[in-house]
Amino acid sequence: MTVRVALVDPYLGGSHLAWAAGFAAASRHTVSVFGHDARFWKWRMRGAHVTLAQELMAAGGASSFDVVLATGMLDLAAFQGLMRGPRLPAVLYLHESQLTYPSAPGEERDETYAVINWVSCVAADEVWFNSEYHRAVFFEELPGLLRRFPDHRHTALVDTVAEKSRVVPVGVDCGDLAPRRQRSDPPCILWNHRWEHDKAPEVFLALVDRLVERGNDFRLLLAGERVGDSSEALTSMTRRHADRIDVNAELDRASYVDALARADIMVSTARQEFFGVALTEAMAAGVLPIVPDRLVYPERIPASLIELCCYRTFDEAIERIERALADPEGRRAAATPLMAEAARFDWSVQAPLYDELLAAVADQK
Repeated sequence: MTVRVALVDPYLGGSHLAWAAGFAAASRHTVSVFGHDARFWKWRMRGAHVTLAQELMAAGGASSFDVVLATGMLDLAAFQGLMRGPRLPAVLYLHESQLTYPSAPGEERDETYAVINWVSCVAADEVWFNSEYHRAVFFEELPGLLRRFPDHRHTALVDTVAEKSRVVPVGVDCGDLAPRRQRSDPPCILWNHRWEHDKAPEVFLALVDRLVERGNDFRLLLAGERVGDSSEALTSMTRRHADRIDVNAELDRASYVDALARADIMVSTARQEFFGVALTEAMAAGVLPIVPDRLVYPERIPASLIELCCYRTFDEAIERIERALADPEGRRAAATPLMAEAARFDWSVQAPLYDELLAAVADQK
């Protein structure tokens, strides 16, 4: 069964754009993507449903599509209210949720956006989380949010939403990622995350400072999305360690693939990670990840490699990185299970799953 999918994402950039474009290219269905630029995220969550509903109506409205696949950046209930004609079945895909997303330094949490996520969950026919960790932490935090409402607290709906939720991983393009036979000497440490507060780049800077103080020999590949004025940590890294930096740019795909091929170790210091596209890409290229033993990471690292790859403290992170720097054979041995784990998330595997699930939801029309 082939269906017509309206993929709606108000924040169409970075990993969201890669996900939307990847699914549209890999799906057997007809996928039409509607979205706005990845800017002004609060305004996108508050107001994009108006303009995106208008765009869908201009494209033929409900009669031209069989199912909506919307991300958590959309106020889905308001969007559905603005769509004239028969109601379209809708899937809400939560790449992240404002219920558990860490606030920027000095910024007070505004629960308006968590409520938009929650009401969108209520409105959806199905709710898809990108990892089991994300699903678990969402339903763990949800009762606390609802208890803060003054009355009519929606608590009777929690089980209903949980029953219509499932884990559907992000699809990732892994086909052009492959390990290089000969790694670098000295080895290369890769940062391929956004330079934003939720990825804690200042902790990565502190790790690099300590590694240098302890006399370790390595090169740095500083990739990852630059957001706004980027990060003070990146500026300090460039100033303090310029002689070690081989790459310092937001890269196009071909240059990024080259950087992955050069990398030996990928480091994460994230405060928030619900899936880990950067992790998956590094693993697909046979790069050894050194990541926190929390968030989604224990779910994503093969069990046999947890002790090698995951750390609980700053000092443990230094120990894991130093051990990896000194052990090229260990890095090579780890590459095979890492690549096998990453291959599970390639679009060649994930697109058929999406297609099957979306066809079943569309069948409710």
